[in-house]
Amino acid sequence: TIGGLSLISLNSAVPTPWFQAYGQLDSGQLTRLENLLTQLPPEAPKIVVVHHPPLVADGQPDTRRHGNRSGPELMVPCHRHGVDQILCGHVHRAFSWEDPGHKPVTIHCAGSATQAVSSLGAGATYNRYHWDQQRLAGVEQRGYDPLTRQFQLLKPAGATT
Repeated sequence: TIGGLSLISLNSAVPTPWFQAYGQLDSGQLTRLENLLTQLPPEAPKIVVVHHPPLVADGQPDTRRHGNRSGPELMVPCHRHGVDQILCGHVHRAFSWEDPGHKPVTIHCAGSATQAVSSLGAGATYNRYHWDQQRLAGVEQRGYDPLTRQFQLLKPAGATT
């Protein structure tokens, strides 16, 4: 907990066969997450960080060969205990998606800062998160511009598209 904000990291990395890159949370991690979330005040801001997103940009699980195989199971305690944000990577295209429910959970995928790109915005992105007190005030997306050889602002914090 940092100043009332609970930041909870999970490890979805598992060994995979060639040409597969899926992740998974074992039942022990999911149980510990449930127990930890139960101990936190309901109104406290909560953020979960995991490499493999539980759902992708269209709100569906990714493929079995690439996705978080326990993504739907991860969403259950996140909804139940009011997790505000899930921060993730793995998918090389940045996205933000709000999963509706009793209390919506927003999934932010940063994309990949190391992906080779031919034009600004085509990849090689990362997010900067702006906080106001203990709440997420906005997500700024930045991308690599091969012409200037620098990261540039793609979407200012607060932009919705």
